[in-house]
Amino acid sequence: MAKQALDQQSCNLTNFTAAAISNMQRKGPNEEFFTLCLLSLKMKNKKHPEIMTLKTRDLWARAEREVKLEFTEYPDWLEKEVHRIKYLAKYKQQLRRDQFASCMKQCRKEK
Repeated sequence: MAKQALDQQSCNLTNFTAAAISNMQRKGPNEEFFTLCLLSLKMKNKKHPEIMTLKTRDLWARAEREVKLEFTEYPDWLEKEVHRIKYLAKYKQQLRRDQFASCMKQCRKEK
């Protein structure tokens, strides 16, 4: 009885997995390489939430349509994008600090 239930669960799981795989769109080799390059950069930049939340599809679309990169250019381009995003976030953070400090100075003057 238990073996029959286990076989039924296994069959259901196999059907579910096959259905999920058939519904997925297979990536081309260039997109797969791009995805792996981005994943590598994300792993190197775990402490930066702005990097960890990058959407692969959006960057892929930009690289493919707007910039029209060759696959050999993906790693360098992604590295530049990650640095650009990281330093833009750092700049915004510094700007907020400066604005806060300026506001604090004005508050002190008014007292």
